[in-house]
Amino acid sequence: MLNYRFTVAYSLPALLALMSAPFSAIAGTPDLTPRPASEFQTDSSLERGKEACRKSDYTTALRELSAAVKANPEKIESLNWYGYALLQSGKTSEALVYLQKAAQSPEGGADAWANLGNAYLRIGQNKKAVKAFHKATALRPREGKFWVGLGVAQKQGGDVNLAAETLRQAATLLPQDATIWASLGSIEAERGHNPAAISALEAARRLQPENATILLQLADLNAQTGRWDEASEAYGAAAALTETRGTPKGDPNLRYNQGVALMRAGKLQASLGAFDATLTADPKHYDALVNSGFILYRQNKQDDAILRFSRATGIKPDSALAWTNLAAVYDSKGDLVNAAASWRRATAIEPKNYDYRVSLADCLTRMTQYDALIDVCKEMGALRPRTADPYNRMGIVYLTEANGVTDPAAKKARLTKAMDAFKEATRREPASAASLNNLGVTYERMGMTDSAIAAYRRALKNDSAFADARQNLVRLTSSSVDTSPAGKAVAP
Repeated sequence: MLNYRFTVAYSLPALLALMSAPFSAIAGTPDLTPRPASEFQTDSSLERGKEACRKSDYTTALRELSAAVKANPEKIESLNWYGYALLQSGKTSEALVYLQKAAQSPEGGADAWANLGNAYLRIGQNKKAVKAFHKATALRPREGKFWVGLGVAQKQGGDVNLAAETLRQAATLLPQDATIWASLGSIEAERGHNPAAISALEAARRLQPENATILLQLADLNAQTGRWDEASEAYGAAAALTETRGTPKGDPNLRYNQGVALMRAGKLQASLGAFDATLTADPKHYDALVNSGFILYRQNKQDDAILRFSRATGIKPDSALAWTNLAAVYDSKGDLVNAAASWRRATAIEPKNYDYRVSLADCLTRMTQYDALIDVCKEMGALRPRTADPYNRMGIVYLTEANGVTDPAAKKARLTKAMDAFKEATRREPASAASLNNLGVTYERMGMTDSAIAAYRRALKNDSAFADARQNLVRLTSSSVDTSPAGKAVAP
């Protein structure tokens, strides 16, 4: 039996970075009250600093705002903008001094609390950030950005349930912000609320249909929840984006994931196309080779399947999967030599894998390579000391060899080996009716009729529906003289 791999190359991305930039500082309201001339200099520096912040020129902003603060250390608007500029420049500790003073002043307002919350986020003080954003949302409850900050602080503090509720409020206030919807989707997925997560991610996709990150989030979540048609469509869309915008061949893992999803959906021909696209981008993609080989085998294209599996074994010679598939295809073609060789490679890679040896033993039996078969059966017996099958197989080999010799001494020697093998099989697994029947057959051929009858009876005691054992017993216990040959040994 062939195997395939349903390994997806990506996992669901973590929460997106909502806070790529701090919140805007307060804009301020013009004050037309007459003031001393010195204050005009302060306002001039403040306005130049604010304009520099809007242009992201933080070198100029720090110079101008520093002058404004020095000229009037109590002016809250200057403190807030200066703290904002420091925060944007990566000077969080310094920014905190000014932002704390601005926020805690009666004049500070919602923006100052939001900027302070953002500063706390930067240094990982999530509880303080939550409190600051709560202040901001209380002062200005319709400001979506403040709810975003609160949600991020709650998420980073480990409270994903509150974070989900908060981000949903933010999405309500800012319904056109795809990043918020995508982040809400990630948090809902983390909570295990998959329908809500998918709904949020679909909302994000509608807003930004060509955002590969959102497509990938949606595809991964659909795959994890078994929505294979939806997953394949999203992976395909993400792959198409990378192929048109990125490298000429795109990202092979996206096409591979699309192939996996299509395979799961039962669309094998479409899946093969996705795997072929994967291999065009990356001819050494092991999983794509294995999965496409499996599909080709299912389509009765055995030679093509062999080529794929052979390429896979060349890429990962120490991985058993391709070798076992290669063996199975060779076997289906009747090429037992190559099948056995491939099974041997698989057993060498995984020396404790019992099932690989069973397949190799079956192959060697049909090839009548009895010496090699005996060795494999001994390895099987060592791996499973309480299983009858390995020694039952050995006993059948010795019985078969006994049929092919005419020398009485040689025949007896093989029958004795068969008897010992079947005894060992029944010792390992006393309930094995097949081994007991085969032991009875061996006793018959050795002329040990009473022992044969006892063995057949034990076989029927363990399996009353065992037809071969019943026929053998009836033949030996019949009142008439029976000249028919002894029964035939059977596999378990």
